[in-house]
Amino acid sequence: MRPDLFEKARELINKIEELKRKAEEIEERIREVEEELNSLPPGWIEEKWVLNKIGRKYYYYYYRDSSKHSIYLGRTIPPEFQKLLKKKQLKQLLKELRRQKKIIEQQIQTLKRELLNYL
Repeated sequence: MRPDLFEKARELINKIEELKRKAEEIEERIREVEEELNSLPPGWIEEKWVLNKIGRKYYYYYYRDSSKHSIYLGRTIPPEFQKLLKKKQLKQLLKELRRQKKIIEQQIQTLKRELLNYL
């Protein structure tokens, strides 16, 4: 194996190892977010808007769960339901983390194919 090919192969291996470490960190963060999501109460908050008699738009909130029942919360969300707002943010974070992990895994596969071309 020529020295320049050896250096290129070593560089690719280092990149693969670095990406694997990043993927592991993301996987750990995914586990943490999933645990936090599982600790939150079931259901979600829905925001509805209506027009009042003079045509002004205002919002009110409902708590919903998997059943067809909902609970009217009013114009502000009571403190005991505030945790459910965090749930939506956590789900978005989880989605983004999974997307990042998938991209990293694709990069690793590409680098592995490239490395096999050098060997």
